[in-house]
Amino acid sequence: DAEHLHTRYRGWDVWSIGQQGYGFLVAQTLELLKAYDLRSMGAADRWATMLVAQQVAFKDQRNEALGSSASSLLGRGRVQTQGQRVRAILESGNAAGLFEAPPIKLGVPQDTTHMSVVDAQGMVASMTESIGPHFGTGFASPNGYLFAHSYQMASGQPDPDSRDVTSMLPTILRSPDGALVALGAAGADKIRGAVLRAIVNIVDLTMTPQQAASEPACVIHDGYVQVSRELDPSVPAQLRRMGVVPRMVGRSDGDHFGVLHISMRHADGSFSGGADGYWDGGTTLV
Repeated sequence: DAEHLHTRYRGWDVWSIGQQGYGFLVAQTLELLKAYDLRSMGAADRWATMLVAQQVAFKDQRNEALGSSASSLLGRGRVQTQGQRVRAILESGNAAGLFEAPPIKLGVPQDTTHMSVVDAQGMVASMTESIGPHFGTGFASPNGYLFAHSYQMASGQPDPDSRDVTSMLPTILRSPDGALVALGAAGADKIRGAVLRAIVNIVDLTMTPQQAASEPACVIHDGYVQVSRELDPSVPAQLRRMGVVPRMVGRSDGDHFGVLHISMRHADGSFSGGADGYWDGGTTLV
């Protein structure tokens, strides 16, 4: 279905996917982040705040986000309760138990692609597609197209009457002065963290699309925190003090932090874009 969710973050309009994915939990995370001046924070405090807010939103509410009561996640009382949890963790400096420990053996890579497009007339497209694990199902059509093995039903079973559940999060932003942004990412459950950091990078930190897509990052994957070795050492040090065990990843490790792709039409009509140089993204102006 074509369900979508509209919310606002620091005066910007945000449109994204609805109950067929986790748009309501991303929207709740943005609500939680409104309580903090992320721009004035150092990198260590900013990343700790962003990671704790996301994990508090996502850890115990995923099933609710896919159900008919998903809109209750954005109710004032629910956001206030979750906000108190975030503040208590940050003020105590203790996030032990909130995140998982990194696994010894990593999971199967996924094959997902995202494309963001904005044109001169203000038309915006944000599209994510996936075939799931490498080579999808392992079968191809006579024309050579690989069949997808990307989705699971909300019931956990292949039920033709059930709805699919996806980590994809195509997103559109509109600034108060009329700038338009299409963004999204590849990377299974890393997508939501990538999209959240892109929004923060653009809205709070006023980065260009290229900076927003390619800056060194942290991301939550399978419940644990993955940290770029290119980040300031204060970031993993802060997480360790809070009881979080980060998995440190460098460019030579063949992993990523959610592969972002961003297109932007600025308020003056000019264009810019950004793709994650950590992986194989690219941009073009036509």
